[in-house]
Amino acid sequence: KITKPSFIDKFIGVGMRDMDVLVSGPLAQTARLEFYRLWAKWQTYQLSGKSTPLPPSEYTPSNQLKKCAVVNFDTNHTRVLRGVQMHFVAGGPEDGTNNPCVQTMQKLFDNAQQTILIGNMIFDEKGLIAHLRQATKRQVQVTVITNGNRHEEHSIGKRIIGMVNRNNFSALLKEQAAFYEYTTPGQVYHKKVTVIDGKITVIGSMNISSKSAFCDDEAMLVLYSTAAAQA
Repeated sequence: KITKPSFIDKFIGVGMRDMDVLVSGPLAQTARLEFYRLWAKWQTYQLSGKSTPLPPSEYTPSNQLKKCAVVNFDTNHTRVLRGVQMHFVAGGPEDGTNNPCVQTMQKLFDNAQQTILIGNMIFDEKGLIAHLRQATKRQVQVTVITNGNRHEEHSIGKRIIGMVNRNNFSALLKEQAAFYEYTTPGQVYHKKVTVIDGKITVIGSMNISSKSAFCDDEAMLVLYSTAAAQA
């Protein structure tokens, strides 16, 4: 929780409820390179004063990768999973309707056989919701945890997000779907995690929102592991 909230903190909420995954191996370097490529892209964009981001050909990854600190963690910890197959996906506004993050989620929804479990801050992207609805018509059980509209909640931002989310529940409530609203006072549910059929886990920065799909740079990690899904 934030002890001295700024104006934006008061708008969004006192604190965030989030989830992360710590990754070691070759893919971690790929993710770090993508971070520096994104950093260089927007730094160049700001300095150029252009109204649109520069194309990839006009920026290169920073050499900061050589300088970055390596996090030390206990590789013998009981929660460490070894040999997990992983897939890193990144996308941005320049991808338009071909955003790899959106396409990855659509494909996972379309291929789900039994269950789709979603924990997400926002739930308003019509295209992804349509794919979820198709999944329910195949008798796939869809379960969503997200922010709800609690009128006693003091955070204006959380109430607005909750109203938007509730307006989009109706597309699935008549189908095989269940929605749970995160109700902890003073906190915004900020997770972006999806589990497909208890076997595939997606965790990253992308919300089930039109803003994430078309306006923001996002990245996600797809884990092909029953053990990771259960955890």
